[in-house]
Amino acid sequence: MYLNIEETLTKLEIFQAQFPDYCQVFALPEQTVESRDVWALRVKTGSQQTKHGILIIAGLHAREWGNTDIVIFFIEEILNAYNASSSLVLGNKTYSAAQIQSIVDNLDIFIVPVTNPDGKQFSFQDGNDEQGQTKNMWRKNRRVNEGSPCRGVDLNRNFDILWDFNAKMHPDSLWDNAGNWCQGVQAVSADPCEATYHGDRAFSEPETRNIRSLLDTYKHIRFLIDVHGTKGIVLMPWGHEEIQNDDPYMNFLNDAYDGLRGLTDAVVSSSPYCSSEPANPAGSAYREYMHPIDQSRFEILGEAQRQAIEDVRGQAYGFAPGFTGLYGITGGTKDYGLSRHLADPDRQKVDTFLYEYGIDTDFQPPFEDASAPDDMTRVIRDCASGLITLCINAQRVPIVDHSPRRIDFGKVRIGASEHSVIRLVNKSTTDIEITNANVISASPVPLTVSDPPAYYITPGQSADIRVSVAPTDTEPYKAFVGIEFRYYDEKTIYDVRMVECRAEGCEVDEDACMAPVFRANNVLRCILFSIITSLVIAVLLPFIWIPGVFCRIKQMWFRIQHCTGGNSDTCMEL
Repeated sequence: MYLNIEETLTKLEIFQAQFPDYCQVFALPEQTVESRDVWALRVKTGSQQTKHGILIIAGLHAREWGNTDIVIFFIEEILNAYNASSSLVLGNKTYSAAQIQSIVDNLDIFIVPVTNPDGKQFSFQDGNDEQGQTKNMWRKNRRVNEGSPCRGVDLNRNFDILWDFNAKMHPDSLWDNAGNWCQGVQAVSADPCEATYHGDRAFSEPETRNIRSLLDTYKHIRFLIDVHGTKGIVLMPWGHEEIQNDDPYMNFLNDAYDGLRGLTDAVVSSSPYCSSEPANPAGSAYREYMHPIDQSRFEILGEAQRQAIEDVRGQAYGFAPGFTGLYGITGGTKDYGLSRHLADPDRQKVDTFLYEYGIDTDFQPPFEDASAPDDMTRVIRDCASGLITLCINAQRVPIVDHSPRRIDFGKVRIGASEHSVIRLVNKSTTDIEITNANVISASPVPLTVSDPPAYYITPGQSADIRVSVAPTDTEPYKAFVGIEFRYYDEKTIYDVRMVECRAEGCEVDEDACMAPVFRANNVLRCILFSIITSLVIAVLLPFIWIPGVFCRIKQMWFRIQHCTGGNSDTCMEL
């Protein structure tokens, strides 16, 4: 039978009791609107900190009962096989003991099996909801929406990624308008009575804030998997638009594209009524940027999961970006996870996937019935195989850090050049190869990137990539520098770090007296500098009528005034 919320917590507590050395159960920071705790399990061995974290969540949508059972089965099988040093067999798919050992030893796994306990508890009850539908079809949490007779928020529309869909998306892409549903539709609503109601603001719900808190607290979480049902597909970003690889500034952060997102000029619906739909010119105005290295990695990891699911018993799941593989949404987990480091470069990159379990099943298929077309017991094994394969392949993605996260050259004189350095640090236990470093821009910019002094970085070491800007006019410039790398092994998977660089050219007279550029100093050093420099100025004052001397005095006085703050503006005239 399907696990209810009490039975799920009991399972977690059993894991902690059986495997106390590497299992920890803890409550997430916020209780639900009905004062329930949301529980998580962490599986981690040893004190090694440089591990990829993997966060697997389930139960955002209350009626999709099977996703909780999938993640509980997955971690239980992993723990038992690890403890016994044995292989793990799922139908026709076998994972070796060494593979299972690597998952637990080399990763930090977080499981949230019931993200929406209020909704799940409600959906397990008999009877009808407030709108007359059977409770077992309840999807949302149990938020009381002020001014509405309808309760609940769709938690998978409440994350902070294009949440304000009315302002951000093309009006014809909205479900309520359905102006061109064959060529893009956003399944999201601002109506509290709709199943896809997105709430009154992004992160209005404690359940979604709990997931954000996990990602904020455990900054090494590199992968997020959200388990849902039921379409028989593994999805990758983007979920709100098609992908393009050319213009990094055609993205969800750019207000210039508000009102254009969410449509395509090609048919994305599988409905036979759409087969002859004509091209929609409005659909070509926007695509969401993804670096080609990121797209390739998603495709490698996603296809491997899809194949692992099929290997169990031949269930041919699909794999696709969310927008073309299912339908468009805003405020969802799979886009939020990847968007975090783009919206705030100080955050780590998170690769996200979303499972839709079951090909021809209801949300609650028979749990164990061999005569049924597809019972949940078989579906559980399928999806667990996909999750195990992701955990194995996640170890092929390098662990790196880089700094700075952004570069602002400020104003740079035309004809001059300024330089900065991006440092890539190998935090893995394997050598990393830097395979490329280049400027990413849709149009030419006066930025250049030098080859790194070393293409191979040993564990704990770093490599510096020099970035230079040489303005040719007074326009502001911005572009990204992409640094591509992999483990030094042909079987590994490429990754990329993107650092935004900004600069602005300025023009100055050849004879102008310019402010000196210097770093900030501490107070003690500035006091000493001020005393010495003041004496030098006193010596030079009798010669102030000489233009060069007058400029030098002004520069020294400027340094005294700005000693503790420094100056990076090469275009400041005195």
